Amino acid sequence: MTSTVSIRTVGQLRVFQEKQPLIQAFLREFGTESVVVLFMFGYSNKLSEDYEILCGLRALRIVPFVQQFLPMSGIPTRIPEDCLDMDFQHIAAIRFRSNGQNGEKFLRFVNKLFFGKHGKYYLPLLETIYLYNNKMGINKYLRRPDLLVREMPRGTRA
Repeated sequence: MTSTVSIRTVGQLRVFQEKQPLIQAFLREFGTESVVVLFMFGYSNKLSEDYEILCGLRALRIVPFVQQFLPMSGIPTRIPEDCLDMDFQHIAAIRFRSNGQNGEKFLRFVNKLFFGKHGKYYLPLLETIYLYNNKMGINKYLRRPDLLVREMPRGTRA
């Protein structure tokens, strides 16, 4: 049996953190791999907010099911212009439970935003994306070293 709820904002994460005794009861009842939170990204959060949510869920031992917000016709996303507001080495260090397929959706989204802003791919992020699945898929990027950066320039965030 699985229990599922959704979260999209840091404020919703705070509600979860305040209810930690209840969450711990759910974890005891259903097991640590069975309490799932639907985590929606790609609507209005900055990267640092998404990162805080993922780390907060991990600290609570809750499994995030990662899903990109796909707008309905006529309803645009509200991704802030400064959404890439943190150091990417922290994002590249994220490890998701199981084989990482679920988290790849989020990492690919971030990778696309990064490329859109810088015209290059952040290699440590690509290495995380291809860590578990389709390991040979990274080769299409490695064949284009002119499109890769391993380190962020000093004084910049994403």
